[in-house]
Amino acid sequence: MNTSKTLLRKRLLWLIGIVGLVAIFLGITYLGWYQKAHRIQTLMQVLLLLGTIAIFGYRKHWKDRDWLVVLILLAGIVVRVGYALYTPTTLRFHDLAPIDIRATGHAGYVLNLYQNGTLPPTNDFQFAQPPFYYFLAAISMKIYEVTSGITNSVELFEAVRLVSCIASIAALLVSYRICRELKLNGKSTRIALAVCAFLPNHYLLAGRANPDGLAVFFCFCIVWFALRWYRDPSIKNTVGLALCFGLGMMTKMTVAVLAFPVGAMMMLLFWKQCIRQGNWRLVARLSLFLVIAVPLGLWHPIRNAILYHQSMINVNEMTPADPQYIGNLSLISRYLLFDPAKLFSPLYIDWATGTNVILYTVKSAVFGEFSYDITPLVPQVLLVSNILLIALSAYATLRVAIQAFRTHDVNWGFLVCTGAIVLLSYLLFTARYPFCCSMDYRYMVPTSLIGALVLAKYSESRPVNSFGNKLFRGVVWLGVMLFSLASIAMYTNIA
Repeated sequence: MNTSKTLLRKRLLWLIGIVGLVAIFLGITYLGWYQKAHRIQTLMQVLLLLGTIAIFGYRKHWKDRDWLVVLILLAGIVVRVGYALYTPTTLRFHDLAPIDIRATGHAGYVLNLYQNGTLPPTNDFQFAQPPFYYFLAAISMKIYEVTSGITNSVELFEAVRLVSCIASIAALLVSYRICRELKLNGKSTRIALAVCAFLPNHYLLAGRANPDGLAVFFCFCIVWFALRWYRDPSIKNTVGLALCFGLGMMTKMTVAVLAFPVGAMMMLLFWKQCIRQGNWRLVARLSLFLVIAVPLGLWHPIRNAILYHQSMINVNEMTPADPQYIGNLSLISRYLLFDPAKLFSPLYIDWATGTNVILYTVKSAVFGEFSYDITPLVPQVLLVSNILLIALSAYATLRVAIQAFRTHDVNWGFLVCTGAIVLLSYLLFTARYPFCCSMDYRYMVPTSLIGALVLAKYSESRPVNSFGNKLFRGVVWLGVMLFSLASIAMYTNIA
């Protein structure tokens, strides 16, 4: 009985938190503060300062909680919400198109659902996308309409940022649950969460009116539920994993790439329990997974295949006449060698010089495909610390992969394989579609989760009795600290 009351109390608190966030977000949007960035940024800085003081002051009263973890989560949430509030939907967007029902970008898709209650009448451009994000965005517009009395669709459209903002916050909280599932210790959890909390690409996704942020959330959930399912293939975990896959693919079909590592994990458990032990009850769970995930994930691409003869793997084609086309360059210049001088000059993505995958990836991870009016020192520190963490994560991934293979550790083997498959699909995508925009880090954000986890795991597993190990941990902590502080400083001050 007490357990039921505790669970009910927790769910009630989550509901109150979500309703409160919606009210604050829509209220500040109604006041028009998204046009006054400095006002919101000042509020962000004050909240971060007061939150730090409060959490530090009461740290001794928390016996079962790590106060630094709470501070990291709080800061990550504040910056996400703040960035989404001071960034209008028409700033730093992708494929939004005019906010007009006749336009075939993301905005037109949402407006078709909001005004007509129907899917778009064609599959042109972004109208070919699965509908789940747009459905939630249309609901957010309806809520804003009812609570504000506004009837202008362009003004109401500012509410759709709420969906991406909540998804980005939820992805951060899920990353914490993954750390708990993997039983990382306190220091390792801080490392992993700091990367997930302060990677600027998450802020960019939080303030953007497109499906990317929601798709990343479902990718994180798939990783979490896959780890839980392998440990305990219960009906609850099976349904959770199936819903994450189905709704994820109904958000963006690229989520389906995670079917490869998750499928391999399922086959391994099938071999262990069914083939070797003769326990065939797992077949019913696998069948339940397919019954839920397949219809949810595939109904829309099947619909488009019937109506428009659209490929199941549909990508908007660009032509070699586009100024972003780089297919005429050598593979070495595109994937390997680059001019080191271009790391800082230009500092931000420049289509004229941003033709190398390595440069484009490390820059777009922290800046997107945009430039900012801010003192160069802060973004330079952010970029250098990001490169340092990527290098350390790559080394840690190799070592963790070797250790997982030797010890038959399925969890870490699954995580490494997941990161490798997402990275491989990204590289194949850039090869198949040789354009600058194909190299944007937003297509491989789940690798940041895997990189953060393996870096935390490797730091935890190294003994502390040698100078080399102490040096490695010191460099990791320095990189994480610089990365976190520079990220917060930049995205609470940019114009």
